[in-house]
Amino acid sequence: MQCGTTANLIQALIIFLVSVAISVSADAEFYKYTDRDGTIHFVDDPGKIPRQYAKKTKSYAGGQAAGNVTYVRIVGNQVLVPVTLGYNGNRVQATLLLDTGATVTAVDSDIVAGLNVENSKTRSISGRVAGGGIVSGRLARIDFIEVGPHRISDFDIAAIPHDGPRENHDGLLGMNFLRNFHYKIDFENQKIHWR
Repeated sequence: MQCGTTANLIQALIIFLVSVAISVSADAEFYKYTDRDGTIHFVDDPGKIPRQYAKKTKSYAGGQAAGNVTYVRIVGNQVLVPVTLGYNGNRVQATLLLDTGATVTAVDSDIVAGLNVENSKTRSISGRVAGGGIVSGRLARIDFIEVGPHRISDFDIAAIPHDGPRENHDGLLGMNFLRNFHYKIDFENQKIHWR
């Protein structure tokens, strides 16, 4: 994730807008809390808020579903997409770089750790990255991935350990998600229109 208060506010706004966009009820509520590492989380159930953050939580009224639009953040030619990953009752939000060159969706292993996927349910993998280097990680099948109005169940992600300075994203949204949908990126208005 990108450092700095402005970057955190932008990311929080994007996650909030997507949360509102996938809401199916006009009177749904969303809850925001910031963890000890400064990461902002939005949840739709107050029971999902860790006890130590309950007093510092803010609630927001939801709105009608925004249909086939996902609000994204665009930095240069990078399209940063808010996603939700779920496994065994756990949910985490992440920001993934839309990457049509990535075969499999790859997520920072620190983010995947929040899903509590048992190591016995993963397998070792290695792959070549765009620069020609080789990376190793673990392939995990999670219960679902949600991006805007779309959800895929029984979804494979590669958990890759992060190395080096923090990026403005938590991984890559790859073709194992993107090939299932038709979409158009609106760079000017920072949106994805799904068809």
